[in-house]
This record gives sequence, structure tokens and C-alpha cells, in this order.
Amino acid sequence: MPFAPLPNKYTRWYFNIISKRIANPVEGYTERHHIHPESLGGSNAKENFVDLTAREHYLCHLLLTKMLTGAAKKSMHYAFYSMQRKKEGMERYVPNSHIYEIVRKKIDRTPSDETRKRMSEAQLARAPFSEEQCRNMSLGVKASYTPELRQLRSEQFKGRVVTAETRAKQSAAKKGVKRSEESRKKQSESTRGEKHHAARCWVLLTPENEILRVMNMTEFCEQNGLNYFSLRNRAYHKDQRPVSRGPSKGWSVLGY
Repeated sequence: MPFAPLPNKYTRWYFNIISKRIANPVEGYTERHHIHPESLGGSNAKENFVDLTAREHYLCHLLLTKMLTGAAKKSMHYAFYSMQRKKEGMERYVPNSHIYEIVRKKIDRTPSDETRKRMSEAQLARAPFSEEQCRNMSLGVKASYTPELRQLRSEQFKGRVVTAETRAKQSAAKKGVKRSEESRKKQSESTRGEKHHAARCWVLLTPENEILRVMNMTEFCEQNGLNYFSLRNRAYHKDQRPVSRGPSKGWSVLGY
């Protein structure tokens, strides 16, 4: 990205601040600033630095967002947004809340085509996980999904109502999504024969402590007014605790 400032008043103000401070160095607290921004090809040579006051540093980064265009402008919006960060001992200038909001809204977090390409190449170049790595990741996830966490998540979803607007957004997000033939084939194979839920023998424990063996779980749930998904989730996580709420309350899945 080239550093090509527009011939406007903001460019003049920017270089006026730089020239004034080079001619009249300030004493006390200062912040080092790249005259030609490093993200736009500026070097770390001594002549490309100037020591500014915290307020001048803030103003220069604000002016940079107004004196550039295209990808360079986008980069300067990120740089200005970073002005809020500070380390211990820094006396960063506190930005005006209105200006901060305006610039924050202009930040586009959508990755560019170049960034997407680099991310894709990095994933393709990554070596596949070993069996030990996969096993360790699986154990880590299982260890973090404790009964206490399950109960907490259950409490968070109690009484939750999905509005019609939210349902419409969810529906619109899935419309037009095309899946590859390979994806369709994998999903089909994962639900055939013995892998299909209807072909499994479910071992259930009723609220009256009676053990039942069921072959067609979906049909059984429909006939008995149970929520198939709540029981399926218990089976998937090998959680033998009774379902705490809903139509399946009191029912447990001992195995399937």
C-alpha cells in the first residue's frame, strides 16, 4: 500500500504538526511516531521518526484517516483505533467519544481476498493432527464440559424465546447455501445402516425406574410425547442423568 496523501487541508495540517515538532522538540512525556506509517511501507530509520506529545500523536493518527484513500485509509483506521491501547506508564491522550465512535464504525473487519488466500494456504500447509493430538483435544473438550457447566448452560436457556424476526434471519442465512457432493456423501454414509438412529437399540430409564429397550427412538418419542433431541443429547454426551425439564423430564438414557 503506497503512502500517497491527498492534497487536502488534512495533509497540510499533518505535516505542519510534524515540521513544528521537529523544529521545536518538546520536553517531558512524548510518544514516537512514524512520519511515513510503517504499515504503509515506512522504514524504522531515524529520519522517519518524530517525538510528539500524546495529543499531537492522537491528532496525527486522526488526520491520517482523512488524508488517504482505499486500503491505506482502512489501515489507518485500524491504527487510530489502536490509540486506545496503552502500557503501564503511558499517558495516552483520551480520544473524543464522538470521533472514536465515527472511526470505530468505519473499521471493516471483513478480511481481504489476499488475507483469505494467506489463511487458506496456511491451513493447507499445516500437517494433519496425529492420533495422540486428536485424543488429547478430545479429552480436553470432555474435561471442560462438566456437569456444572451443563447446568449453567441449561439455566441460561430457560425461558428463552426465539422471535419471528430471529427465525427469519436464521432461515435467510441458510437459503442458497450449496454443499459439495463429497459433503452430501459423508452425511449420507454417517446415517446409514447400523449408524442410523432408528437402527440402534436405546436403553432408557423411565421416571418410575423402569428399564426399556427401544429400537425406533423417534417413533417411541412421538407416541409417548417425549422430546427426542433432549434424549439424543444425553446419549451423545454419555450423560446418564435424568432430563431436568421439558416433555422428557425424569427420563434417562443408559446407552444406545
